[in-house]
Amino acid sequence: MAIADPRLFGRKVTLRAGPAGFPGLEWDQDDARIVFSMKKDTRKGPNKATIKIWNRSKATVEFLSQKGIVATLLAGYGSPSVIFSGDIIDVQTPPGPPDAVTTIKVGDGELAYARAEFNRSFGVGTELNKIFAAIALEMGLSIGAIPLLPPRFFPTGTTFLGTARAALDRITQDVGATWSIQDGFLQILLGDLPSGDIGAFLSAETGLLVVEPIKDSKRRYRVTALLQPLLKPGKQVSIVSRTVTGIFVIRVAEYKGDTHEGDFVAILEVTPSV
Repeated sequence: MAIADPRLFGRKVTLRAGPAGFPGLEWDQDDARIVFSMKKDTRKGPNKATIKIWNRSKATVEFLSQKGIVATLLAGYGSPSVIFSGDIIDVQTPPGPPDAVTTIKVGDGELAYARAEFNRSFGVGTELNKIFAAIALEMGLSIGAIPLLPPRFFPTGTTFLGTARAALDRITQDVGATWSIQDGFLQILLGDLPSGDIGAFLSAETGLLVVEPIKDSKRRYRVTALLQPLLKPGKQVSIVSRTVTGIFVIRVAEYKGDTHEGDFVAILEVTPSV
């Protein structure tokens, strides 16, 4: 008699797809097999995900292939939370059953990054956070983590003409910050500082699997753990292991999961929190 892998128990996945801000379609692990892989970091280019779902109808595939459809993936053990949200940029289904697999390519903020324009003027004394909020609104993004930034004054006001991403480049470079899009939120990081408080605690008891130094890098580690939605780029994580203990900042987060078998993990690149 085969013994089920205990890591399969409690894993939850929900895939939602529809026009931004409107109801759409939804599936979970009881409706279909769902497999996903994605890699997220704090660089400004859109993070990308690949999601596969089994045995969907022709009408469903046609719905997913429409312009303006957003996919949101929730995953975790017990209660799933969002691990990726973005614009569907490609849908492929090989012809013919059985067990037809639809592959969905998703880019976080893909359309906003590529197309959003920002042509605005601001008066003397305008706060940076107000400009960030205006750019986020123009890109259709929500405001995520924005740290306390150094003062930046515009003695004669300032004008932006061009793409929204160029405007973000300009004002973040002025204050030594970086920007990225994380699940539809604009995130601003100041230097090597994290986006906020500790988001998760990892130990052998809470799903930590492996911690190993990354070759040819200074104080950078690769961490593998059972999937937790709070393990996101820019956030802090507390790690307790036999070889490494401390508070770290997540620089890269890769998620791999399958509702039916195999991995359901987060693979992180972390550095010590300053």
